[in-house]
Amino acid sequence: STVAGGQTTHRVTVGNDGVAGKGLTAEEVSVAVVVPPGATVVTATGPGYAGVQRDPAINGGADTAVWRVPRVAPKEQHAFSVTFGGEVSAASLKGSVVRWAKPALGPAAASRADSVMVTIPAQGAR
Repeated sequence: STVAGGQTTHRVTVGNDGVAGKGLTAEEVSVAVVVPPGATVVTATGPGYAGVQRDPAINGGADTAVWRVPRVAPKEQHAFSVTFGGEVSAASLKGSVVRWAKPALGPAAASRADSVMVTIPAQGAR
C-alpha cells in the first residue's frame, strides 16, 4: 500500500498457481476488498471492476470494492488496486476475499469453502 496526497492505494494480485497446460482454470472469479466504515473509494483499477457492493458474508455485512474476472488460467495473474480517500490501513481491510465458482474443491479438501482470504501488505511491505 502507498499513501500520497491524502489518499491510500492498496494493491492485490490474484494468480492461479496451477501447472501451465495441465492445471485447472478458475472460473467466475470475484475479488472483494473491504471498504472500511467511513472510507470512500476514489478510484479502482484492474479488469472487471464492478463498483462498491454490500457483502453480507463479510464481517457481518461490509461494503466491498468488487472485481469480476471470467477466468484465471494456470500461471495467469491479474493486478487490482483500490484508492481510498484518507489514510486507510491494510489491517482495516481484514475480511477481503477471493471466490470462484469452478472448479469446486474435492471431498478431500481441507476446506469446503471455495474462497481464499486476502492478505494485503502494510505500507512499504512487499
